[in-house]
Amino acid sequence: MAASVAELALAIEMKVRKEGNEQLAKLLHAIFSDEATAANISAAYEKDLTSNPVELLTPEEAFALFIHMDLSRDEYQLLRNTMVGKNMGEMFPPYKKLHEVADSCCPDPSAMVVTCDSVEIKIQALLDHTAQRLIKQHEISLLGLRSAHILHKITYISALKYAEICENVCRDVDVYMLSVQKSFTSGSQDLVWMNKTPSSTRFCRLISLKFTKETEELTKSHLLKVQSEIEALAETTVVLCNVTITVRHELHPCMVNGKICSALSSRSTSRCHICGATPSQMNNLALIDSLPTSKITFKFGLSPLHFRIRLETNIDMARRFWCTSDPIISSLACVKTTHIEPTEEMKKLLL
Repeated sequence: MAASVAELALAIEMKVRKEGNEQLAKLLHAIFSDEATAANISAAYEKDLTSNPVELLTPEEAFALFIHMDLSRDEYQLLRNTMVGKNMGEMFPPYKKLHEVADSCCPDPSAMVVTCDSVEIKIQALLDHTAQRLIKQHEISLLGLRSAHILHKITYISALKYAEICENVCRDVDVYMLSVQKSFTSGSQDLVWMNKTPSSTRFCRLISLKFTKETEELTKSHLLKVQSEIEALAETTVVLCNVTITVRHELHPCMVNGKICSALSSRSTSRCHICGATPSQMNNLALIDSLPTSKITFKFGLSPLHFRIRLETNIDMARRFWCTSDPIISSLACVKTTHIEPTEEMKKLLL
């Protein structure tokens, strides 16, 4: 014989009361005994949910968290399942949504060329994709905009040894990488976005990567190839709220190391790529002042980090020169201090 609703409610209430949960038993008795009370409790519960809603993460925010915490797929699933157990499962979108966001971050695969020892992408396709992503990210502040300008820095990174990893394949393997950074300004010269770490490779977008031995010829050929692509660059057009935005790109090879500068300026690696001074001439400040500078190499720039290191070095050298040239200060510097062993009385006083 099937039990009635009242009998099932009484059985549940007695079971809960038997387990020692008196408050829950009273609540169940009130719900099952009076429909009006049950409706009031249900309305209060719904009101509490709407007054304190759980703020959900968008797929883009969840993907940013996924990248920042360097999570694996299993770790993300574990985190999401834990939130499901706390009735907050919808806070984190499914992993499939993150995969879709990751796909949208990648440029058009047809613009990529992949071989057994190299990978590269057309600069035009990469910059078009970069402009579209930046405008999508800042679309609220760019409403009504018709033109924009993105300033890029070209980066050459070389001589990263992977001999230990590729020991069974070859003993001397270099990775030659070429990438690009960016900062974004609107048509009214208002700064929309800027890389806060301009000397870091954090926001670099890879143009090419090649497993090969670094040579001067390789560096020059890469530069000529990139330069030809830069000269053929076209403006990017992006449609935002039925308004076409024209984005102009400007690229400068100003994030390179001294070895690359020497190769591109056809100077010896031991010489300064700007004035051509040798190590033996660098201590002769008068001679350095008279040497002609190569203005062509100015475009390679100098990173703020290296500029600060060189500035602090010059300040330290000037301070030392001043100390040795002043007879009074130099005599004080020659005075040797006498080390005195503390006595027991001194130790007691110090304590």
